[in-house]
Amino acid sequence: LHGKNTVACDKVQTLILVEDVDILFPEDRGCIAAIQQIAETARGPIILTSNSDNPGLPDNFDRLHVSFSLPTPKELLSHLYSVCARGLSSFLPQKQ
Repeated sequence: LHGKNTVACDKVQTLILVEDVDILFPEDRGCIAAIQQIAETARGPIILTSNSDNPGLPDNFDRLHVSFSLPTPKELLSHLYSVCARGLSSFLPQKQ
């Protein structure tokens, strides 16, 4: 960080994203082994997504498991309200 609120962007880092690792077809044989091999040499983060709580990944993956869930109707309404309240001021006529 430079100063208080600026970020240095001198170095570009590659992110590898592999979606739906829990859905593998017979022709995808070797996919997990390939991901493991890439993980050994990758310098940046690798993100694997799954719709399953147990995607069947090997235990030797050094990983952080993050789960997401749908918001409740109350949470969704609260968020929608805050978005509308912030954006509404730009549509209303300004008082003079």
